Amino acid sequence: MTARRTRKGAVARIRPFSILIVLLVAGAAIGAYYAAQWPGFHPRHIAVVGASVVPKAEVLQRAALDRSRNIWLQNTGAAAQRVAQIPYVRSVKIRRRLPADVTIAIQERKPFAIVSDGSARVLVDDQLHVLDSNPGATNLPLMHSQIGDASVGKKLASQQLAQLARDCQTLVHASVPVAYLNLDRLGNLNARLTSGVLVEFGDDADIASKARLVNPVLAQVPQGGRKIRALDLRAAKTPVLVFTH
Repeated sequence: MTARRTRKGAVARIRPFSILIVLLVAGAAIGAYYAAQWPGFHPRHIAVVGASVVPKAEVLQRAALDRSRNIWLQNTGAAAQRVAQIPYVRSVKIRRRLPADVTIAIQERKPFAIVSDGSARVLVDDQLHVLDSNPGATNLPLMHSQIGDASVGKKLASQQLAQLARDCQTLVHASVPVAYLNLDRLGNLNARLTSGVLVEFGDDADIASKARLVNPVLAQVPQGGRKIRALDLRAAKTPVLVFTH
């Protein structure tokens, strides 16, 4: 009985304010409706930043944000996913600021290397995403490997190519002027430098330490002397220079 009386007492205390409560709720709903329709929340200007290769017009088209609709009611996550489908887009963030300022921030993929299987050539970034299925002349390193599906936007996923890409990044980080890389049948890494010198690295388990030897060893050879044909680093403690005859 006590609980029932307590509930009845609470209802009795609220009853005089019931009309006011209804009016407040209705007013809030009407206010929310008109706020949603207010033109001040329509994105009249959408800024695209970070895009140098990707055309800004393409970014806006993929985002497909409605300029005649409240930006705070639009799904910017879905818009970002659509922009991310552009092959050269590595990441994208869409930021909103009151009342209706919109910024689409792009981080682009950067060309890293050419992959060739002897018949096809594709341009890839450092994550092996295909940026171009018919690249022209370039000074980027050439990695020889099987390609498979080379459609633009696809990621090449062979284990051999992933190993080559890691090795290539290590050589580039060590300022080794690499022009060509491949793995032989035993999985040993061979690299051709831009000077034409062949470097035999052998097992790439300690590729970082071997890469740091390349430039110092080659620098010890006097300029104008015999031409170097190859540098054998398979035994890192005893580098061997091979000269042309």
